[in-house]
Amino acid sequence: FEAQVHLRDPNQNIRWQESDIRQPAGYPTQRWTPNRYVRQTFELPLSDAIFSGEYELAVEVYACTPDCNPARRLTFFDSAGLPFGQVLVLPVRITVTP
Repeated sequence: FEAQVHLRDPNQNIRWQESDIRQPAGYPTQRWTPNRYVRQTFELPLSDAIFSGEYELAVEVYACTPDCNPARRLTFFDSAGLPFGQVLVLPVRITVTP
């Protein structure tokens, strides 16, 4: 699996910045310890083209066998086991000011 984060406008659902697609923790998922968390840091440098306003962070995870095709995004599930989509929006807002 590989992951990507992006900054998006919550009102218009437009992506503004996105990270590279990469393996969380820098190594393949088969090397992860089962039932543990894996930490990953992403940086999203803001370009001059981004407008002032509020943005949200979203995460997408891809099954990358053999490649990371957007059609192979994984589905996220809620605590009841119900699917809620292929984009996980984090519960944080980022404010960009001039």
